[in-house]
Amino acid sequence: MYINILIISMLISTISFSQMTEKTYGWAFFDNEASKFSESFKEQMSKQLEKRFNQFLNIENAVSEYDFMLFVGQSDMQLSYRDGFGFAIVEVISSGMFSNYLTAYWTIADDTQIESATKIISLDSNNIEFGWCTDFDTQIFLEHTTTVQKIDSTKYDFVFDIEYDFQLYPDLSIEFRFNTEPSEQDLETIQKTVALSLPEAYVGKISLDDGKYISIIDFQNQKFKEGTTDLLEVVNKLNDLAEKEIIDLIRIK
Repeated sequence: MYINILIISMLISTISFSQMTEKTYGWAFFDNEASKFSESFKEQMSKQLEKRFNQFLNIENAVSEYDFMLFVGQSDMQLSYRDGFGFAIVEVISSGMFSNYLTAYWTIADDTQIESATKIISLDSNNIEFGWCTDFDTQIFLEHTTTVQKIDSTKYDFVFDIEYDFQLYPDLSIEFRFNTEPSEQDLETIQKTVALSLPEAYVGKISLDDGKYISIIDFQNQKFKEGTTDLLEVVNKLNDLAEKEIIDLIRIK
């Protein structure tokens, strides 16, 4: 089960909006009840929430640069109305499959129509306003403004930390950080384990380069999904070795 979860997490981190097949509105996806919202409501919700998301993080184009995605309606939105405002629970997902639920609000010039705003077909930035409520935690999202992803070692019972970034696939490298100086036998055992776990790739010898132990990997014609699945097997196999105790970090990039 852990293997399947990790594969999904690692693969999702590489998905771009252009690879999605369903109709989208910028970074936003509308499902179930939300799919029935008017086109103008969806468009303004997507645009305005993206703008305010970027402003809160104080990063220009944070949503597009770091592949954040907004899902509206995949889970219970708990729609509510109060004091001229509409509220909905929505989900923001980072490129590393980190998911966070938070509250979006909207208000319109004629607050008597607030409960029917989702059906109005002629909305624009002049007559409807969207924003985030006080449960928006800027720091949580700032932690995901990087292409480097981290696996929760404790959750998956790894004794070392794991970081990965597949953007340069098929030309990657594995960097090892050790807590003690590895012997030649240690390096040979680790090298052999990596090579056997990546039968279709070229695996270079682990060498010391500027204080880092690095092995170059060329997946050549191997498909992305197959190659990244094999990389996960590398991590699992290394976690079974006695030599795992001297490894502090494995960084794949």
